[in-house]
Amino acid sequence: MSEYNERNLKSDAPEAAGTVEDIAPEAQQSAPEEQQSAPEVPADDRENAPRGEQPTEAERKAAPKKGKKKRRKNHIALPLVAALVAVALVFGLAAGYGIGRSTVLDKLEDAEAQVALLNDALGAAADATGYDAFEEEISGENRAALSELSGDAFEAEDAASVLMSEDDLNSGATAQAGAEPVVVAEFEGGQLMSDEVAREYETQLAGYLFAGYTEDELGDVLLDEVLRYMVSDRVVEAHAREMGLYELTDEDNARIDAEAEEEYEAELAFYRDFVNIDGMTEEEALGAVKSYLLENEGVSYDTLRADIASGWWMQKVFDAVTEDVTVSDADVRAAYDERLAGQKESFEAYADDYEFAQMNGEIITYNLSGYRAVKLLLFNLEEGAAEAAVDLEEEIASLDPEADADALAECQAQLDVCYAAAEAEAQQALEALAGGADFDALLETQGDDLGMRDATLRERGYYICADSPLWPQEVVSAAMALEQPGDCTGALRMGDAVAILQYVGEVPAGEVAYADVKDALEAEVLEEVRYAAYEEQVNDWLEASGVKYYPERMQ
Repeated sequence: MSEYNERNLKSDAPEAAGTVEDIAPEAQQSAPEEQQSAPEVPADDRENAPRGEQPTEAERKAAPKKGKKKRRKNHIALPLVAALVAVALVFGLAAGYGIGRSTVLDKLEDAEAQVALLNDALGAAADATGYDAFEEEISGENRAALSELSGDAFEAEDAASVLMSEDDLNSGATAQAGAEPVVVAEFEGGQLMSDEVAREYETQLAGYLFAGYTEDELGDVLLDEVLRYMVSDRVVEAHAREMGLYELTDEDNARIDAEAEEEYEAELAFYRDFVNIDGMTEEEALGAVKSYLLENEGVSYDTLRADIASGWWMQKVFDAVTEDVTVSDADVRAAYDERLAGQKESFEAYADDYEFAQMNGEIITYNLSGYRAVKLLLFNLEEGAAEAAVDLEEEIASLDPEADADALAECQAQLDVCYAAAEAEAQQALEALAGGADFDALLETQGDDLGMRDATLRERGYYICADSPLWPQEVVSAAMALEQPGDCTGALRMGDAVAILQYVGEVPAGEVAYADVKDALEAEVLEEVRYAAYEEQVNDWLEASGVKYYPERMQ
């Protein structure tokens, strides 16, 4: 889905007196985004995650700080992240759809107990780096819990299974059996029925339930919010038709084709790391990745194109409503001053906020002192080798160099085998660099680090200092030892990967000049103002439509 389409879907809902964020703000980090019935791998897992070690949650909470709190990124293999998310969604939806049925309320406690068991297993599995370790964690008692959540435990009873069938999901599970749908919202030219609202409500509720919240905690806020954004979608669609923007033109289809192709290429590049393509031709590798993406994520060019096309009219309405919106230099300057003050306070209080902001592509207006920029050419260990390397390093750390000399030598030899393939790749890269190859060109063709695939981050590099909280000490030491811009380290072992660092240059400390960030800030502020203008227009349309809500009819 295009950026506009995705964001418009979330911005159509008018502001209410209370929102889900007001009731349960912490749930927003773990609940699925609103109005997405088919969740993807969370965006945060695709961001430019740091490769280094991170402070523990206990260490984080022990240090008082102000400013926006950043989510931590565990050092977990991306395929495992995808697996964990998939499992979490299944169980979240199971609980969410189940709670809506009065006939299975007495089963919810049993399901929650099983979810607790699986939660423990997932927490342990989060420290693993591959599917084998994950499988070991989800076993025994936990696998029995998984079986119960699948509905097997309730087959002999009269009540419906907690995990409902596809037919149940498609029929509006919260509606009482045999009950006729009733009108729960009406507006000029249309109405919403209870069964269609129930389906969307349950999808949203599932995420909050799995995040640890209850219907009592959410109160009526979630239902009110679902009613409002569903009505707003209908009202905006009616205006799109009146404005002649709903139907797709030849130009629209050409743009949709181009966007779908771009998104599909990006998906293929992202998931290429999840597929073993060793020994394949490029054509065979591409086919393997396409098959993996379709079979595991249900994504193809056609599904992406259909998704983009389905919401294209919203982007057209958004563009039409906001085409005359502008921002002044005073607006941009005010945004700069506000950001500078906030970042200075936050970054100086806690350095990892600074490093996270830089890694995640935020506009930086204040730099901490002592930092230098480095680029990272990364070669991941194969899954099995990565797991073995982590275990061996832990074992080596526990051995006494004198008393356990023989065991230490054996572990070291095994560790060298784990790193052999990745170090061979790194050595070839070092030889290419010595022969005059361009570091950025190697990043394009060989690098496994997802952050370095982002054009902006690849241009400026990662920021590291002598006391960097997010990077392992061996990487910090090697980075700080480089003397001249363009200098590179040798091959460095980084737990589950081998890296080569290139020194880009020192990061000027203090305030970043307004002129240096003006264009980027202007684009950001303009986008915010456009969305505010669009939301105001949607609210005006809703008011003019005479909308009336009847949430009590959903009981």
